[in-house]
Amino acid sequence: KLRKAIQTRCTEIKVSELSISEAEALIRSAHGSFDAPELDQSVVDKIVDIAEGSARKCLVLLQQVANVSGVDAQIDCLQKADSKQQAIELARAVLAGKNWGIISKLIKSIDEDAESLRWMMLGYFNSVALGGKNAARAIDVLEEFLEPFYNSKKAGLTVACYRATQGD
Repeated sequence: KLRKAIQTRCTEIKVSELSISEAEALIRSAHGSFDAPELDQSVVDKIVDIAEGSARKCLVLLQQVANVSGVDAQIDCLQKADSKQQAIELARAVLAGKNWGIISKLIKSIDEDAESLRWMMLGYFNSVALGGKNAARAIDVLEEFLEPFYNSKKAGLTVACYRATQGD
């Protein structure tokens, strides 16, 4: 979607996703360089699941849990980092027309870029709309999220969520 003049000046680098075994090996190898206790397999599995094949995301998530002690605390830390899950939780709340207090708390708790959240939420609403059940409501909500949040950032997300739940 870039102009031809810009495309000719770009270098395209194709990067493939890591397989599950490659991601696990990367996590174990990187964790070996930390001065930390052994990493539980459930934590490794959660990192692999959240990272979705991204080596960078594996390492970022590993770094977030490296200084957290206890498996439960590490899993909790990873769940908070799982922006996709947070986006789905927010999308479900908006779609269900939950109380604004609940939705505003969810928005406040998410550190993900608003535009990335918008894309994840659009995907969720689109899936619901195409699924048939609750399609009319999903389409109504989708309309509030069609415009990008590049300039408005989190404020744009807040307004879209508010309008979708309050009926503007």
